Amino acid sequence: MKRLGMICLIIATVACLGLGFGFWSQNFNSSGPVSTGSYDVVFSSFTAPSPSYGAGFSVYQVDSHTCDINLNNLYPTCNPTFNFVLRDTGTVPGKITHIYIKQGGVAVTGGSDPTGAVPLKLGPDTNNDISVTVGGISVGESITANGTLSGTLTVNTLSLALNGIDATANASGSFTFEIDTAQNP
Repeated sequence: MKRLGMICLIIATVACLGLGFGFWSQNFNSSGPVSTGSYDVVFSSFTAPSPSYGAGFSVYQVDSHTCDINLNNLYPTCNPTFNFVLRDTGTVPGKITHIYIKQGGVAVTGGSDPTGAVPLKLGPDTNNDISVTVGGISVGESITANGTLSGTLTVNTLSLALNGIDATANASGSFTFEIDTAQNP
């Protein structure tokens, strides 16, 4: 019985201390902006080569990570190279997750890293002798916060004549180049 009384006294003491603390304490609330890190990888530049021998090239930036490439009057062995720079304008590193070459909205590369030649269908070209190669960047590559990555996009035309006709002669058309990114953990 004495032991039960002692336990009750301890419980009552702790309860009184808690009640006293509750009366004398107060909440402190602070309101203000909370900022977390961000990443935003964008094309900071994308340049087309100068026209040559009647062939023309242009770039139209659709959004921050997608560009339409237009090619006109290609000829055999015409290999224009487009230069681009990716910039992470955020405060945390980003990472390249997909690189797409698309025609008519359909991905030719399937989002994998196009380290080899990706075939294009441009105008009369039915022999797959026009292709695109991406250089300088790869899927999984990181870009530091406020950092840059430089790359190239080269259109390759072969000089293969089928029945005396070269399908790359005067070939014209367009394709889309797109890079997807994610925050690098």
